[in-house]
Amino acid sequence: MTASPNVTPRLVSVRDAAAYFGLPMTQFQRLRVGRVSFGAKVLYDMRALDAHLDALSGLASPSLMKADNDAEAALERFTASR
Repeated sequence: MTASPNVTPRLVSVRDAAAYFGLPMTQFQRLRVGRVSFGAKVLYDMRALDAHLDALSGLASPSLMKADNDAEAALERFTASR
């Protein structure tokens, strides 16, 4: 199934995530930021990537970071149970 051209994917490949960060893929993969596993397939969550960059640059408040971490932990628990 191919995504509609009007849909912006939330999950992207490691290549796209590394390019978004402006890093080589091997360096990006060591960060392990926004990683979502679906069996053997690994994708990267754009919201988690943005939250990480916001935290690094000082744009995110601590309360927002906790909410993002809670949401990411919930997603990891959900995908692990499948």
